[in-house]
Amino acid sequence: MSQPQCTLEMALKMHFGHNSFRPHQRGALEALCEGRD
Repeated sequence: MSQPQCTLEMALKMHFGHNSFRPHQRGALEALCEGRD
């Protein structure tokens, strides 16, 4: 099972949907996730 390490990203994906993600939002999210790790 490969679960996402960042639950925040999962929550946002569920809330906004995959296609709603913009490049800058994704980058900010990934930075947030890495910072929280």
